[in-house]
Amino acid sequence: MQIEVNRKEFITALNVGGSMAGKTKTIPALDYAKITVKGTSMVISSFDTEVAVTKRFSIAESSENAVFCVNPKDLNNVLKSIKDENVVIKLESDTLVVSHAKGKVSLPVIDANDFPAPSKDDNATKVSMSSEML
Repeated sequence: MQIEVNRKEFITALNVGGSMAGKTKTIPALDYAKITVKGTSMVISSFDTEVAVTKRFSIAESSENAVFCVNPKDLNNVLKSIKDENVVIKLESDTLVVSHAKGKVSLPVIDANDFPAPSKDDNATKVSMSSEML
């Protein structure tokens, strides 16, 4: 998979979609954000076993669909250090390569199958109150 993305839009989506990553240390995979690339959209999601956050944004059509997990803080640091307007993101087996005008940076990824799926608990305690009480 190889796509060109707007660096600022990617940073914004990564900050929102990856905001729950690393909030809990119960499951090591939760230190990562799950990135799904399909057609002309990229979805970044993370959760901390209780709260799930997802951010979708438009991209130029990808050469192929892909799902992988990456540490959002590491990727964010890389993207912030780049001055280019657009960067090329390429997935190579277990590595994410971010290419720009002055070179490229590689980051490790984990298989998305290792990322637990959030689930809804129908037996959860529910509390209703008026907005004035909040």
